Amino acid sequence: MTIKSGHIHALIGENGCGKSTLIKILAGVHRADAGEIKKGGKVLEFQNPIQSKSAGVATIYQEFSLIPQLNIAENISLGTFPKKTKFTIDSK
Repeated sequence: MTIKSGHIHALIGENGCGKSTLIKILAGVHRADAGEIKKGGKVLEFQNPIQSKSAGVATIYQEFSLIPQLNIAENISLGTFPKKTKFTIDSK
């Protein structure tokens, strides 16, 4: 499977065929027991979601917990705010 930057991709299949598992492997939640993930010809092995995110993988899960005090943009952006500077989202 080749995923190209700037393109929209769909992952389609029956229940239990491994769609969620593949996404969790790409997101660094699970470790692959076969195959390779490559970016620019370099094999990537994510030990955790932080490594996956730093490699440019962004995942929004179908079932996720929202923080009710935050708006939609803020909930989606959780974990991506800069740590050393003040960061705000323009709600408009």
